[in-house]
Amino acid sequence: MAGEKHSRRRQSLLLILELCRQADRAQRRFDDVLFSDAVYYGESTDNGERFKAQVPEGLNDIAKRWQMFYFHYYMSVALEGFLLYLLSRLGTSGLKGEELDSIVASLDDDTVRDEVAELVPFPRDLFSIRSSPASLYAHMRVPRAPLDSNVSACLDARIRPNSAVSECELESLLRRSEFAHPSTGLAVSFVLLATTLGRHKQWEKHKLDNWLMRPPNRNAAGAYWHISLFPRTISAGLTQSLGDWWNAPWREIAEFVLFNYVVRQHLKMANNGGGSLLHVDGKRLSAADTHEKYEKIGVRNARFHSAVQILVDLGLLDRTDEGDAVITKEGKAFLKAELTAEARARE
Repeated sequence: MAGEKHSRRRQSLLLILELCRQADRAQRRFDDVLFSDAVYYGESTDNGERFKAQVPEGLNDIAKRWQMFYFHYYMSVALEGFLLYLLSRLGTSGLKGEELDSIVASLDDDTVRDEVAELVPFPRDLFSIRSSPASLYAHMRVPRAPLDSNVSACLDARIRPNSAVSECELESLLRRSEFAHPSTGLAVSFVLLATTLGRHKQWEKHKLDNWLMRPPNRNAAGAYWHISLFPRTISAGLTQSLGDWWNAPWREIAEFVLFNYVVRQHLKMANNGGGSLLHVDGKRLSAADTHEKYEKIGVRNARFHSAVQILVDLGLLDRTDEGDAVITKEGKAFLKAELTAEARARE
């Protein structure tokens, strides 16, 4: 097991070096945004210029593992977005709090729908709580049918990184937090979750998705692992509760997700040693009186930055004045030798 982990770390470093080399050749800045787009979508778009990643055969497996990581990452951004904007809304309600169905109904306010339709330039009716994910993505020519691997593959092909409803674009909106109404942040988080689950559907029960859901070590199966969430578990929960949830109204999806995967999940984590930010009385919610205000999404990909720093320390990457990574002469020579050795080992 230790040798397997060492091999994956080595392959991750080689993948970063290779994508940095390709970005350098294409005169593109290499940062966490280009890396995530390259492994998640296979391409990245900046100011209309398309960068298509070419992953060497020997690095395909590790690139796919990074893609699985980013499915979990974008799901986590959506869930934290729910909590952030839920608390922001509850902060205006005082001790009396608010009923969950009232919070969900706020997603249909004219101001919220207008703002979402401006941020994600689709017809505003698609953001009604009576509409559905299937209706939204049908606007992108995704078949309006129950979510299966074929619909998922079509969504994957239609929604690329430059799309207004791509995960990377929606994450950027949530992190900027520039919404006139907190419920707009909730609505954008729901679109992010739906896009992520829709794209992920084709990977359910794939061996790499099974790998993603394994505890990272034996001890991780203890106190915290049982409250961990994954795209497959949320999708399964939605299916068990709502059936064809892809065609279900946003209202039903919102009530189920907020109660089960935000409120209850947060309380489980608080009971395992964390402080609670929410008070719950039945389905009435209120924000706890905390000394530190919860103002931004904290989840980040620390692994990428740690890997880049290792390569910089080894002299295989350097940093520009802006902090972006660039491959060095030594890095190119090392990468060429390692990829050649990988190819020979597969012969």
